[in-house]
Amino acid sequence: PLAAERVRAGGRVSLAARATEQKQSRLLQQELVRMSDTQLQCACEELAPHLLELATHAFGNYVVSKLVTRAQAHAAVHSALRGSVVPLLKHPQGSRVVQAALAELPAGEAASLAGELDGHVLECALDTHG
Repeated sequence: PLAAERVRAGGRVSLAARATEQKQSRLLQQELVRMSDTQLQCACEELAPHLLELATHAFGNYVVSKLVTRAQAHAAVHSALRGSVVPLLKHPQGSRVVQAALAELPAGEAASLAGELDGHVLECALDTHG
């Protein structure tokens, strides 16, 4: 799906596509921390449909982890991860994203994600990445 959305209107490469390329992912991470509120809002809107997929991508996971450090992105990241915590914790990159989200999200949102572990703690603990 990300490849299909590689080029946006005006010939600009989409943020989601940039997140999947090693050098572009690093640049995007740096840009996210310096974006104005308006720029960050636009970035969140563009990335939101792809955040779950990016959470398990070799380079995209770093973008999601960096994005969650910005309070304005909390709702988008929480929404993307909601309902997928257990499978994400079983994934090498996904587990890092969940850890970052639990550390950065407000207590209520972090607790709702952690609540998904109810009945799955042993399953995740026995998994290599959980």
